[in-house]
Amino acid sequence: MAGSIRFSGTCPTCGRVLFVPVEMLGLQVRCHACGAEFKSSAKSEPSFGASCRQTENENLDSRVDSLLAAADRQLEAACWTSSQPTN
Repeated sequence: MAGSIRFSGTCPTCGRVLFVPVEMLGLQVRCHACGAEFKSSAKSEPSFGASCRQTENENLDSRVDSLLAAADRQLEAACWTSSQPTN
């Protein structure tokens, strides 16, 4: 099935991200990490990490904002230092 279209999901047992071929939708699949078997589904449901991804994105956005603010402060400090007259 190389080159087939796949959808991503999460193993309901171990949480590992899986890429399942579309041809396997609705069929029993096995997680390569823990060996758990479950029925594959393309539904947006918590077992496939939809709500987790939203929380992760919010945390990532917050961290990016924090890092950008820190970079702005460092840039301002560097510019202020370089504009001061030297004795």
